[in-house]
Amino acid sequence: MKSDAFCRIPKTIGVSIPMKATFFITYIMVDGWAGVAGEILRLKPLIIYHLKNILLVKTEKDREEAMDPGSVGFNTGEPQIQLYFLLGLVYAVVTPFLLPYILVFFGFAYLVYSHQIINVYNQEYESGAAFWPDVHGRIIAALVISQLLLMGLLSTKHAV
Repeated sequence: MKSDAFCRIPKTIGVSIPMKATFFITYIMVDGWAGVAGEILRLKPLIIYHLKNILLVKTEKDREEAMDPGSVGFNTGEPQIQLYFLLGLVYAVVTPFLLPYILVFFGFAYLVYSHQIINVYNQEYESGAAFWPDVHGRIIAALVISQLLLMGLLSTKHAV
C-alpha cells in the first residue's frame, strides 16, 4: 500500500509541473524583472537618505554618514538567483517557452548587479569565495531536482 502511494508521487509531480508554467512566467516577470529594476532605483535607501538629510544632518560629516549606500545583500540576492536557475533547469525541457524569460532576467541581473557592485555599494568584507561550497551544493541539488522532475514527467508520458 505504501509503495503504491510512493510510486504515484513522480506521476503527480510530472502532471502538475507543466500546468504551473504560466505561474512561473508571471513570477519571473513580476518578481525577477521588477526586483532587478527596483535594485537600480533603490527607493528605500533614497527615502531614508532624504529623511536623515532633513531631520538629522547638521554637518558635512553627518551628510556623508547619511549617504552610506550599504553593501551587497548576498543573503537575499544569491538565493534568488539560484531559484531562477532552478526554474530554468526544471522548465528547460518541460516548457521551453519559459527560457527566454529566464535569459532576460539573467542578462538584466548581470547588467544591474555589475553596475551596482562597481559603482554603488561599499565593499565591507572580502569573503575569499568562502560561500562557494554552499553555492556549488545548491546548484548540484538543483540539477538533481530537475532530473528527478524530468523523470516524473517522462513517466507520465510512458517514455523510457
